[in-house]
Order: sequence, then C-alpha cells, then structure tokens
Amino acid sequence: MGLHRSRALERVTAPHDPDRHHAEEALDCYLPRAVYVLSTIVNKLESLSLTPERRRSLVALILSACDEANTLWPHPTERPRPKQLTVPPRYLEKNIWRSLEQAVEVWKAESDPVPLSIWPALPPESGGICLFEGPLRDLAPHLQEVTPQAVVTALPRPNQAFWTLSALWAGWLWGREAVGPFKSVLRRQRYDWNWHAAALDAALKNLSGHLPLNAPLFALLAEAEPSFLSAALLAASGAGFDLHGLAMRTRHDPLQILWYRHAFTLEAKEGEAGVEAVVIQKAISAYLQERSEPVPYLVLHAASLIAMAENHTLGWREEALTRVHAPIQAALGAGEFVHLAGSENPETGLWAEKNWNRDSDPLPDRVEVAVVRLLQKNPGCTLRDLEKGLNVEFPGLDTPSIGTLRAILASYAVESGGSWSLRPEETPSLRRADLESAAQVLVKLASQMGYGVVRRDEPLRLILWQETSHTTYAFYLLASAVVGRILRQDPYPSAHPVLVLPGGRAGLLAYKLQRDPTLKKVAEPWRTLKFRTLRRLAEGAPLTRDRWEKELAGDPIEPPEQMKLL
Repeated sequence: MGLHRSRALERVTAPHDPDRHHAEEALDCYLPRAVYVLSTIVNKLESLSLTPERRRSLVALILSACDEANTLWPHPTERPRPKQLTVPPRYLEKNIWRSLEQAVEVWKAESDPVPLSIWPALPPESGGICLFEGPLRDLAPHLQEVTPQAVVTALPRPNQAFWTLSALWAGWLWGREAVGPFKSVLRRQRYDWNWHAAALDAALKNLSGHLPLNAPLFALLAEAEPSFLSAALLAASGAGFDLHGLAMRTRHDPLQILWYRHAFTLEAKEGEAGVEAVVIQKAISAYLQERSEPVPYLVLHAASLIAMAENHTLGWREEALTRVHAPIQAALGAGEFVHLAGSENPETGLWAEKNWNRDSDPLPDRVEVAVVRLLQKNPGCTLRDLEKGLNVEFPGLDTPSIGTLRAILASYAVESGGSWSLRPEETPSLRRADLESAAQVLVKLASQMGYGVVRRDEPLRLILWQETSHTTYAFYLLASAVVGRILRQDPYPSAHPVLVLPGGRAGLLAYKLQRDPTLKKVAEPWRTLKFRTLRRLAEGAPLTRDRWEKELAGDPIEPPEQMKLL
C-alpha cells in the first residue's frame, strides 16, 4: 500500500516541492485500498493502446471514480457534495469498480453531440462550443475579434474539497506538469465570500468592457446560499451590470439571474444603514403580502438584494458583504416579521408577516387555479408545457416548485404517455352538479336534526345551519382547494366552520397546510367534509346530532399520496 501511496504523491508533487504536504493532506482523504485500486486503474489505462476518443471516455469514467472513492461523503448524506477536506465521523465507502460502471450513465449523452472546437478555431456555422483553455482575463483581448452578443454562464461556488482533489486527479491522469494551474488551490485552505466576490468582480470586469451596449448576461447559480448570492450580485454591479431579473424556484434548484450591460450605469451610493434597513423592510413586507405565505430566508435575502439594486445601494466596497447583510438583518429584526423556527439562526426555518392581508390568495392557491386553467385550455399537455406556462405567469421569486405542481396534478389530473389531462369528473358542469347536490344534502340533513338553513351562492356557496338565529355550522362548498382566503377571513368565528370539498382535494389541502404553518394554525378549528361522505350520510338512516359530530370527526384531511411521474 505504501508503494501506491508514494506513486500517487509523486505524480502530483516532487519530494522537495513546498506544496508536498498539501498534497499529502489531500491524499489522506482516501483510504489505502482506494489509493491502491485507483493507482491500478490509472496504470492499466497507461498501458492500453486506445484511440483518442476511447481514452477520453475512460478518463471521464475514472474521474467519476476518483470523486466517489474519497471518504468525504458523509453517511447519512447531509449535503449533495462535500465542501471541505474534513472527513466526517461516519462516511460512506463506495465500491470503486461499481462507481466506474455507474459513471457510464452519468457521462453518456442521449442526444446528438454538440460540435466542440478549441480556440482560436471556431465551431461550424450551424453552432457549437468553442473552448478557450485559460482564464477570462486572457480571453478578453480576443473578444474584439468575435464580439459576443450575449453571455451565458454558470457561476462557480467555492469548493475547497473539489478544487483541491482536482489537483490530485490531474496529476494521476496526466502527470505532474498538469498540476501547475492547480497549485494555488493546493495551498489555499479557506475561501471566504468576500474573496469570492472579489474574484467574480475581477472576472466580470474583464468581460463587461468587451460587450456591446444592452448585451444580456444570464447566469445560473447552483447550490445557492445567501452569501453566494450576495457575492454574485455585488460583483456584477461593481463590474457595470444592472440587475434586470432574478428567478428562484427552491433553494435546491439553480437560481437564474439576468443582467444587462448599460452605457450609463449609476455608481453605487453609500446609504445610511438605518435608511437602507427601512427600504429593505418595506420591500420584504410588500413581497410577503403579495405572496401571502411564509418563505425561507434565502427568498427574503434575494428580495432584499433586488430592492438594494433598484435603490442603487448594491455596489462594490470594502467588506462589501458585511455592509450588505447588516441592513437585511436589521430589517428582519425590526419586529414586523415572525421567524418560524426552533433556532435563532435567521437562515433556518421560515419567515412570515405578523398580520397577513386577509383579502389575498396565497401563492399555492393561485398556482392551483393557473394549473387547472392550463389543463382546460391545453388537454394532453406535457409536464414541461405546464412548467413553462407557470414560469411565465409566476416569474421571479414567485416561481412555483415542482412539488406544488405535482400535488396539484395528483388532485386534478391523470397522466398517459407523458401527457396530462383533467380527470373526467373535473369538468366544470359535473363539479357544479356536485356542488348543488352537496348543498341539497346539507339542507336535508339540517332538517333531520332540527336546524334552520340559510343558503348563499355569492361570492361562494355557503350553507348556514342556525338555531334561534344563531349560526351553529358554516359550510363552505368548494370544488377546489383554494381555501387560504376563506380560512383567514372566517366570517363566522362563533360557528363550527366546515370545508365541503371533493375527496380528491383532501391531499392537496393537506399539502398546503403542511407547507404553511401559519395557515395550518388558522385551520385548527376547521373541519372537512368530503362529497362522498355526504352522499353516504344522505343514503343512510336519519342522523342525530351526536352521530353527526362523530361523522365529522371521522373525516380528517389525509396527507397527499405520492404521485408517480415516470
């Protein structure tokens, strides 16, 4: 084993190289048997006579195996990828040969390959990718020859573990000379967000002066967290780009950011911390009231940065991230918002308004209406078609999650061959008939138990059971799970409120209450009654009041079923 370890080190650094001990620390992330297996595989690769294409394919598989073979992967998994060279107390040791075989699925492409050329050779006129083997600062002088009309990029996230191990892999696969560009990552042990913001700022400044006016810069930001987003927006602002859009679905999805290079970008102004906090507080409050549901901290952080960009106070300066984050924390601590978490860390849990606007519909309710409308207008549409339609209707920070879309489809639609259509019973005429039938049954049951009845059909169907002019039960008849406004308004607080809805909506309603703790708390005194339960009661023996209460208690909201999409 010692021989293979020495061989692995020799391919990365010479014995007296000052960076030798950094390479040794990185190699300590591999078990001796993993070093043995990887060294054997690399030695075998060097002895094979292969075409360049086959060699590239094998190198790709070996790179995946090198990534899987280290001891940085915690068990159970906490994060999608290790960020530091720290071996967890419990780690997952993976079968290297199996990782090599499974990498085929990772690397293979099911579509036609994209033409690739190496600068200065350009791709064919039909399109392709031109790879410049060097940093952006070296490419910038050449951009006068090929003026880009737009820029699309994926912003890198600091990852000491991946970058440092890349130096090992380069040496193992291509020899010590290939490690040269990676020497700096071997030495650097820590990447703070101010450093990253400065690095992004320097790269974007090399780019901005070579773009035509109004050229768009579109960036994907994966593995988002507040400081990463702050660093990206600060860097772009300092490099002369104006923020025009920021879209976020969930913290697990890549963020989408759009900037434009303008001729007269305003210089960032130095705002007073107190004034900035007030501006941010108003922006957060307006966003929460418009969305009408609690959100994670990352969403409010993004809304705050957007407000600062619009106010031209988002600019590069000394200790920029600290100066940006301070007014955001001050705004959240002003007492207008509620932190729904068991920790004092503001980045955990959800944030909500103290007092919601009771006349607005929560975002999931509006998404439900939009999905049904899309299915009515486009029967047989694909999941991707629905995503596109929702992304247009709910842009920016309101982009609905795939989980919400799936919950709505599970409630309303059926899938066949990748196409989605409303269930036959979801046609408007049949649902109107169901609502009318439910109303008639409630009138009949009220008569059995000696209650008076008041019926209202506008603005929504409502049946009131009364006794001596006092409302005892208030039944809200719905064909949907759009209940947020109804639950918050509750115009009959002294009565027993009941939601009467199709059985297929119960799972969707449970999903909405699960994602919104504030709505779940408001819904505690409410009960649900499904159409099928009402029909059963209407066909059975006459009800007593005691049995009626038991029937109501026995018809709970069920959690949503897991929907199979594939």
